[in-house]
Amino acid sequence: MRVHMIRRLLAVGALGFFLCGTAFAGQIRIDVSNTGSANAFFPPAASCNLGDHVVWVFIKGGHTVTSGTPCTSSGTFNSGTLINASSAFTWKSTAAGTVPYFCTPHCGAGMVGSLNVATGIDVADFRITEVQFNTAGNLDLIEITNMGTATGDLGRWEAGGRLVIEGRRSDLIISGGENVWPEPVEAVLCRLPKVEDVAVAGTPDPEWGQAVTAFVVPGEDVPTLAELRQAVRQELAPQCAPRRLVLVDAIPRTALGKVRRADLG
Repeated sequence: MRVHMIRRLLAVGALGFFLCGTAFAGQIRIDVSNTGSANAFFPPAASCNLGDHVVWVFIKGGHTVTSGTPCTSSGTFNSGTLINASSAFTWKSTAAGTVPYFCTPHCGAGMVGSLNVATGIDVADFRITEVQFNTAGNLDLIEITNMGTATGDLGRWEAGGRLVIEGRRSDLIISGGENVWPEPVEAVLCRLPKVEDVAVAGTPDPEWGQAVTAFVVPGEDVPTLAELRQAVRQELAPQCAPRRLVLVDAIPRTALGKVRRADLG
């Protein structure tokens, strides 16, 4: 399952914790047992900046993340009991220097890692303290939580371990088992000369689960569904092409111009 647009937003901006003039924490990812060995951290050595969140993603279960040298805990962080697969443990770096860590049940077998925390300006915590895989356990799409409480945002990991916000869970269209984000479809359709304004949302469909539906304010000429589908298929994946066209007088929007998708139709 692949999404079709990377919304390059800092997680803090997406979750509404922005403070002007303040630097914000980043985040790095370390996989637990994603290599050929069942007992390994990858990468085994990682670097981050002071204040960054380190996220250990458990590809396989039965491990812990404990700070210290094998097999003695330093007390800096400890994931506690064995963590199941498709879960995550996070720690916010609070002091510069090298931080060794290990897996308690496998430290004797060499399951160790280290973090190099670089000195830098103090940063504000953007409050993402946990990430969870979605209920389907799909590694391409994760649910972002704040202290275990769902924020409503969905994201994914891009190359290099950067967490990227994709969009709101409520905006995601699942059509025929494929994920479709409305914004890239809207971006294509709004460039068409026959389209004055447009919003895209999922509407119930007995065959597809949800049908990608384009709500269009037409210009002087009225576009056809075939024209919309052709335009989208030229730039995006086939499942992004609208299956329905609804002509409307106006698109409901907030004072900031964001589409009120719940009010469509």
